[in-house]
Amino acid sequence: MKDILIQDISKSFGNKPVLKHFSAVIPQGSTVSLMGESGCGKTTLLNILMGFIKADAGTLSGIPNRLSAVFQEDRLCEDFSALTNVQMVQENSGDHEAEKHLIALGLEQSLHSPVRELSG
Repeated sequence: MKDILIQDISKSFGNKPVLKHFSAVIPQGSTVSLMGESGCGKTTLLNILMGFIKADAGTLSGIPNRLSAVFQEDRLCEDFSALTNVQMVQENSGDHEAEKHLIALGLEQSLHSPVRELSG
């Protein structure tokens, strides 16, 4: 693992510049919060770091091979159970491991119900 270097990143959507010559260093092993007004480029920067979109200019280095994110929007497969949703994204730790964690979250009675039936 090494520092993440963000150098001179720019990104526009049509005629609207969202990031303009943004640079930062995220030190290895640190926790970083992105804060700013709506529309200032926080989500765009994260999407670039995750590889979901490409920057128009600039360079990135030190991006880990394995990344994860928690999205603001619902990202579950609504017709599948909570257990199936977790199993789709977990590494081979076995069904029992996912079930154990879901039970710890209070979902024991809903493990096999479609997630659309659960509260957000």
